[in-house]
Amino acid sequence: MQSLLNAANYDSFLKMQLQMPKPADLHRNCPLGKRVLAYRGGRGCTPEKLSCWRNATVADGPGRQDAYITVLWADGLTRYQRLHASYAKRHDTHARCLPPHAVSNYNRCAREPCTHMHDRLVDTLLIRNPMGRTNGSVDCPAVQRQRKVTNESCSEVLQHWCPVTCARIKKRVTRRPAQKDRAICVSPMKLLEPLRRFAKWRWHSQQYQDSILHFLFLSPSYALPPRKTGPPFYVEFGYHGVQDSNTEYLRQAGWGGVRFDRFYHQPESGLFRQHITASNIGAVFNRYRVPSDLDFVSIDTDTCDLWIFAALVAPETRFRPRVVQIEMNRHDPLDVDRVLNCTSGVSPEETFPEHRSELGHIKYNIEGASVTAIAKVAKSRGYSVLYVEPCYDVYLLRSDLVCHGEEHRSLEPFRNSFARKGEKLCGDMHEWVAKNLTQDRVDRWCMTSDEMMEALRAGHKR
Repeated sequence: MQSLLNAANYDSFLKMQLQMPKPADLHRNCPLGKRVLAYRGGRGCTPEKLSCWRNATVADGPGRQDAYITVLWADGLTRYQRLHASYAKRHDTHARCLPPHAVSNYNRCAREPCTHMHDRLVDTLLIRNPMGRTNGSVDCPAVQRQRKVTNESCSEVLQHWCPVTCARIKKRVTRRPAQKDRAICVSPMKLLEPLRRFAKWRWHSQQYQDSILHFLFLSPSYALPPRKTGPPFYVEFGYHGVQDSNTEYLRQAGWGGVRFDRFYHQPESGLFRQHITASNIGAVFNRYRVPSDLDFVSIDTDTCDLWIFAALVAPETRFRPRVVQIEMNRHDPLDVDRVLNCTSGVSPEETFPEHRSELGHIKYNIEGASVTAIAKVAKSRGYSVLYVEPCYDVYLLRSDLVCHGEEHRSLEPFRNSFARKGEKLCGDMHEWVAKNLTQDRVDRWCMTSDEMMEALRAGHKR
């Protein structure tokens, strides 16, 4: 039975644990790009079996302040990529990335011994001694309840073990101190190679959005400089749950934010039922007190995404998010400037009912907007293309955050980011069943980005 330490006696206990390695040591032992031999779980595997240890490369590096590591397997497997850092050894020295007793949080395991394979990034801590036996646990939320009663601030020891909880007590979110070498701007050109090489993992997101956001916001070597006007904040709409969420990774890293969906409503988890359109996006953000210079917005409605973005950052609004993610139409090649026509005032499903099959699958390639259209509208609104995740999303960076002369001068680096007939690049059902548009359907359903901007100026907002 684990002994739960209460708020009255945990300080003295924690002082005995300060000799334990800190999660921050991880990037010194196994930095980004380091080749490692890592334990790969699965049926019949235990850490004692040498055959279950495989070649891999560290793909996240520092930034989360936890004891976990994400790897890319040498054989290309996309499962079992997240593991406790003690289950990875350096190729050159055979030293573990972290000792087995290095633990940054407490996660109740279904069986013992706990294998540390399910990090939830919560702020409750399990203390283990160097032999791996459980001495007890510290319930950091209990710290917050106790400090509310006594009106005391956290001790230095508590700030080490319960950083997020202590930050809540101070009514702010603790952020990782800015690194001395962190730039005051972002170079899309320099970020392209590490994103292509390492941003190939996910913890919660639909595809590789988690890894991209890690580099943009958490990695000390590449991330944006911290926002000075408040704690980090995100907004996501088109949210269906923790699994496939594009912001859950940030939430579990201590961020604040709000999520919207047309059908789901869970206020206790920050999810609200709201049909977001270009005509109401500003009012919704004001209603939920979204900061004007928030860090990140994820737009994934499968239809009028680009219209919503253009309305959100229009000159007459006060919102200027630092990074915006927009889902693209994967079927439109780089040379196509095409946007779904959203001027009718009713949903695209009602306007174009024949574009979906009887089973609800996409029948024709008219979803959202092409990358070229997104780039043109973004430029007119003061944003630059930062990255294109193949088959899925375009990431836009506010132009004042782009290092001078380091923006992508064209979209040519992303020419091979789209679905092509017979090549199975994207590998899902949409790629198999969607048909190319005939010209009459293009004329009925679509428009160019210039026509879209003209429609917005004329007051047509879907």
